[in-house]
Amino acid sequence: HMAFVWPDDRENINATLQNLALAYHNRGRYDDALRLEEQLYSETKAMCGASSVQVFRAAQNLMASYCGSKRYATGKAFIRENQLQSLVSRTLGQDHYRTITWPSTRC
Repeated sequence: HMAFVWPDDRENINATLQNLALAYHNRGRYDDALRLEEQLYSETKAMCGASSVQVFRAAQNLMASYCGSKRYATGKAFIRENQLQSLVSRTLGQDHYRTITWPSTRC
């Protein structure tokens, strides 16, 4: 008898959850997307550290749902509380596309 053990592959699980959040976002189900994206941001930050590209990507996705659901104040507070604008700029540089396209300039 062979036992099957699921690997603790959080990265693949998070990628799947991000795809689901994107599907929710694209269907206008921003509250559903927000729940997943808030979870993904926290988990990604814990796994990768605050100044990783993965965290910036998760934050941008979360911001897109804040903007889509017209929760502008919540999104701006999120950026401010996590010091994301300066962290992205400092980590990636002023000319990096993530710095230039950061959601706070559009939301």
